Amino acid sequence: MDLGEVRRLAEEAGRVDVLVNNVGGSRYGPTADLDGPGFDALFVGNVRSAYFLVAALAPAMAVRGRGSIINMGSMAGTIGLAGAAAYGATKAAMASMARSWAAEFSPRGFGSTPSPLGRCTASRSSYVDRRGPRRRRRPHRHLAPCRGSK
Repeated sequence: MDLGEVRRLAEEAGRVDVLVNNVGGSRYGPTADLDGPGFDALFVGNVRSAYFLVAALAPAMAVRGRGSIINMGSMAGTIGLAGAAAYGATKAAMASMARSWAAEFSPRGFGSTPSPLGRCTASRSSYVDRRGPRRRRRPHRHLAPCRGSK
């Protein structure tokens, strides 16, 4: 990831009122099977990219005294999932950065919000399964409506 490209992107975008950090990837499998480059790629794509985008765009939001940074999370960042140690660590880092950005930027009139935890697949269902991944996505008592779902 080239930081010069991030700065150019911020300049080309102009005024940004809402930043949604939703890019990234995942790799699942045994811990011993993830090599150094794969581990680094997860952190570059899921953590470093969001950090430097916020660093490039938040100062202008602070000058205007308004804006919003929304950080997409995952339940993998709060619960242990077999085969998802590195991915979960990236999502835990995102949640931590979102809380830190909220503390840093809210006195300046704008904030950072972590996304709700859980799976929201509105095209198939409007429910979050609280039991974990790969479960039924039908409305039962262990499911809660997704925010913004109809």
